[in-house]
Amino acid sequence: MRSNRWAASAAIAGAAVLAAACGSSHKPAAAPTTTAAPAAGSGQGSAPTTGTSPLPTTATSVGTTAPATTTTVKVTPLSFPTPVDQALTYLQSHTSSPLAGPTSLDSPDTLSATTTVGSSRYSVALYACPTPQALNAASIAADCEFSANTKGTFGEQTYPSVAAATAALPTLSSMSDQPLSPCPAGSPVTQVVNQHVATCGHSNGPQGGPATASWTEGEWTFLFMLGGQGDTVQQDTTPLINRLNQVFLPAHPGYFSANEGGDGEHATAVWAVGDRVYSDFDYHSAVGAADMASSTRYLTP
Repeated sequence: MRSNRWAASAAIAGAAVLAAACGSSHKPAAAPTTTAAPAAGSGQGSAPTTGTSPLPTTATSVGTTAPATTTTVKVTPLSFPTPVDQALTYLQSHTSSPLAGPTSLDSPDTLSATTTVGSSRYSVALYACPTPQALNAASIAADCEFSANTKGTFGEQTYPSVAAATAALPTLSSMSDQPLSPCPAGSPVTQVVNQHVATCGHSNGPQGGPATASWTEGEWTFLFMLGGQGDTVQQDTTPLINRLNQVFLPAHPGYFSANEGGDGEHATAVWAVGDRVYSDFDYHSAVGAADMASSTRYLTP
């Protein structure tokens, strides 16, 4: 199970890559009160959303290195699910950081939330309790805080400088305190859908095989830690790459990592906007983490 470093120390989970254009290769949205959502299959904005979006109004979806494929852009909800809205509303009086969170979650009305806040960070943890609990209810710790019930986290952390925030991404995306690195140049490459995926290392899993699959797109680096269960690189990474062709990740420097485990894909997305790092974590699904990151929106006053 993921260490408490994510929920507390690294507690940057999910909050919103804003519209600030900090070294982005895409043109981010300005800061209007309504932001155009991407139209299906076009990469162009069309349907208005409420609040400021962390996503560009025009961009190509992540995952276009190899020959292009025709996909339909996933339509995400425009408003925050109840537990996300409750947590962000509570945090308004406890932090001065810009508040944001995902609008796209699996079965959101079944989730319960807890909040953590510090001088330079906040985080929200989401749990699938047997019965939904009130925000920060003591019963969540007793009944829900174990791996099977963990949905994930989102939040924000502020660093001393822009350089420090960007430098933190490889470590914050890791399941340990060790920074992640993509496969070195010259590693074997496999085409998965429309992406060129490098593989390297050797898995300690029962079936062996490569330990890591990695690729880059725009300002994002993707790493998939393979479980050595006998699946091919295509089998492990295809669902995520397909989803990345349907959603728009924040147009800022980012790391996305997924760890194939016996209880699911523990997946983290982190991205830097100026001196702030935002991210989300899904305990069970890489596709779920991509949906969280791509749907993150600001909470408007």
